[in-house]
Amino acid sequence: MKWSGTGLRIAYSVVLSIPFVGEWLAFLLFGGEFPNPQVIPRLYPLHIFLIPAAIVTALTVHLALVWHQTHTQFRAPGRTEETVTGSLTPGKYADFVILDRDIMTVPDADILGTLVTATYIGGRAVYERGR
Repeated sequence: MKWSGTGLRIAYSVVLSIPFVGEWLAFLLFGGEFPNPQVIPRLYPLHIFLIPAAIVTALTVHLALVWHQTHTQFRAPGRTEETVTGSLTPGKYADFVILDRDIMTVPDADILGTLVTATYIGGRAVYERGR
């Protein structure tokens, strides 16, 4: 396999320039002076184990934060599931539309032909088809 190694040379130089631990880290990652025959066998575990592990870790942390924060819905004091998403109970108003068909069950091609029968805002009808 032919490769230029330019990117690896840059990586080696960057690692080598780290104060105090650069030489030790460069030897650990690259197996000594660059280039040498130990570079590919040393970088192989990095690509196979460490990078996927880092991706899985980052994804896990992200999903844990999203679950914990409920997509930032509850960041203010006093905000709960009830106050953020609300509820539909007697005495409360809702904004909604009534469609002429159930768009969750019709074929995809028929969704574009769906018509709005009525629109309610604040509990009052603001549009009714045919009126």
